[in-house]
Amino acid sequence: MSFKTHTQLDPTFDRDIRDLHLIFDYDVKDEDGAPKKWRYELWFFSENRITGSVVSLVYDISLQQITSLACFSQGHWENPEKAHGDKRNPEDFERWRGLAKIGTQKDRFMLAEKAKVLEVFRGKGDLVPIEPD
Repeated sequence: MSFKTHTQLDPTFDRDIRDLHLIFDYDVKDEDGAPKKWRYELWFFSENRITGSVVSLVYDISLQQITSLACFSQGHWENPEKAHGDKRNPEDFERWRGLAKIGTQKDRFMLAEKAKVLEVFRGKGDLVPIEPD
């Protein structure tokens, strides 16, 4: 997989985003239509891009809201239990790579949602960095 951009990272990233840690909830519905929450945690520790996933995320600082679009492979969307794990664990990573081979680009499931930010702080919190600094 390759990645290319001609856009320089805006200098406000260091002021507003670097080392920012957000905990937020998406309000969704389960298979029966009952309200449910999906809780996520995100730590902006680096300007490096993560390849393999297609995610667009907008953090509205003044409204404390997240708007996101995530594109899942058919394998990941149809096998959510197998899609969970830790990227640093070789067994989990290989399982994810296998799931990514199910379907084609046109079979991706695109999920667009809004979330309410519940907590904002600096630093890793309880998260373990993917790579040591």
